[in-house]
Amino acid sequence: MGYATPIRAPEQVEYRLAENCGCDQSVDSQVEYRLAAANDLRWIGSGLAEFGLVAGAVVDPDAARALMDGRDPRTNEQLVSRKKVLDPRGKVVARVVVDAIRESAAADGMTAAEYLGNDRLAARFARAERGIHRDGEGHLLPVADAERLAAAAGLSADTLYGADVIAEATKWKGHHVDVGLRGVDVTGELVKSRSQSVST
Repeated sequence: MGYATPIRAPEQVEYRLAENCGCDQSVDSQVEYRLAAANDLRWIGSGLAEFGLVAGAVVDPDAARALMDGRDPRTNEQLVSRKKVLDPRGKVVARVVVDAIRESAAADGMTAAEYLGNDRLAARFARAERGIHRDGEGHLLPVADAERLAAAAGLSADTLYGADVIAEATKWKGHHVDVGLRGVDVTGELVKSRSQSVST
């Protein structure tokens, strides 16, 4: 059986470079004995030559960090653009403002788009509705968008969410976080019958 774990955060890279991580530990005493002299991480793959690295050689942690960050380990040139998104801490739950606008519009016998009175805001409101339909209660909205939608509807974001929630989200407004895929950790696990044959 095998497992594939996406590696996105630098901390995941560091965990794997520390050779005492769980994926490097053997639970079979016979296999552990046979591997006792080979605990160093080793490079594998023919593509390494492109970066001046040799398959079978001991992994250079700095080179590994560079590759996992999409950089050439020799020149530090960025080869792959990192994918970044708005920090979730700068967002609020979309449903709160969406439901409030719907209720206000319905009370005046209008659609939300009519009530907002602005094509761009109506389009942003529609996107938020689609997001809620797709993600449910977990769909988040950038705090700046929530404030603009609320203001256009004559509502207060502070009142809808609470001043503390808005103040905290505002601290992270415009801040981005890296969510790009750095690599994949592939782990193989021998079935019991196979592991027994290895130890005999």
